[in-house]
Amino acid sequence: MGDPDRKPPQSAFLRFTSMAYQMGAAIGLGVWLGLKADERWCGDTPWFTMLGSLVGTGIALYVVIKESSK
Repeated sequence: MGDPDRKPPQSAFLRFTSMAYQMGAAIGLGVWLGLKADERWCGDTPWFTMLGSLVGTGIALYVVIKESSK
């Protein structure tokens, strides 16, 4: 009989759609945290917003590479 622990394969569409949402969430969270940090500590130049967007993009790329290698 079949193995009960075996999960059914997801379709590629669902897998890549969920990765797009994860990417958007990671980048959006990084930018939002950067904006909040800029409001609190840095008024003139949005350094934390730029840093947050770069960190969020890095995390998103890591997730995409990790998921696509499966």
